[in-house]
This record gives sequence, C-alpha cells and structure tokens, in this order.
Amino acid sequence: LGYPTLRMQGLIPTVAIVELVGSMSAERASSLKTRFDNEDRMLAHNWERFYFGWAGFGRNRIYNTRTGVDITLTDGQWMILLSTGGLARWACFYALLLWPVFLGLWRLPLIRGPDKSLMACLLLIVPIFALDHLPNGFFFNLPFLFSGAAITLLRLLPGQEDRISDAGPPKGRKEVKSESPSSPASLSGAILGRRHRS
Repeated sequence: LGYPTLRMQGLIPTVAIVELVGSMSAERASSLKTRFDNEDRMLAHNWERFYFGWAGFGRNRIYNTRTGVDITLTDGQWMILLSTGGLARWACFYALLLWPVFLGLWRLPLIRGPDKSLMACLLLIVPIFALDHLPNGFFFNLPFLFSGAAITLLRLLPGQEDRISDAGPPKGRKEVKSESPSSPASLSGAILGRRHRS
C-alpha cells in the first residue's frame, strides 16, 4: 500500500534506486529504469482521470502520437488497477485483500495454542502475494481464497476472552451437540479431524 501511495506523490527516489542497482548490475538497472519511466508516463496519464480511471478498450494505455503504436508496459497489478479503475478500484481491491491482515493485528494475540502459529503463517501469505503485485500482475484468485479463509477463521477461532466467557455452568447434551459443528475448538484440531479437549 505504501509504494503506490508514495509513487503517486513522487516521493520514491527512483534515480537513486537505479544508481544503486546499477552499481551491482547494469542490465538490471536498465530494466528498472524502463519500469520507472513507464510508471511516470502512466501516472501522468492517469492524473486526468485519477478517481475512476480510464476503464477498458485500451484507453488507459499510452500511444505514440505519430505512429499510434502502443508504447505502454503495464507490469504491476497496482498500476493496472489504477489506470483502468482509478483510485476507487485500487483501494477496493487491496482493502478486500488485506483486511484480514489488519484484523489479525488485533485478533491474533488473543488466540492461544497451535492455532496462533497456523494463523500467523496464513496471514503472512496474503501480504506476500500483495507484495508480488508491485512488479507483477494478478493472474489467479488464490490470494483472495487465503484472505477469505483468514478473515473467517479469525472470527471463528476461540480466543482468550472466548474461553473465559465459556467458563460457566455445564451445558446440556443438545446444546453442546448443536454448537460443535459451527465452532471448531481449534484450527489444528479441525485440520487433524479432531477436537482438542479443554
């Protein structure tokens, strides 16, 4: 989220980054400079329709004024979203994708046992996919599958306060039986096909 925001404001030191990469590999520096130059052209074009973008039919792309040849290289998913749907589409896409990560900052410390490690791994996968969207496009829906699973499990898994609230008079057999399918005792128990005894 930070890179596109700072890039739109011109706060990323692209020249210094290219020079740093050039000290290690001239080929990689040339490729990176081409990417930055293309992003500058795309951002200048996108400012004309910043909030809702240019939509489809190639209107988000840049063409040579003399030959009409498409000279655009849309590599990053964030740039594709920003150019076609503007700030609105970009914000909605990453809000849906990264919401469970921010929810996990509050909810994860409340989870106890092996579930905490499993949920931490699942929540780590989602931002890794989001980071991959900076240089690459969005080719499959697997990140949203992980994101949906994470936000569901964060709300279903019992936390510390849930265990405290459950400490009361024993429930009847019908009540326990009716609740067991909808709220697993632990994620690890659900994966292993059993329930942990408290």
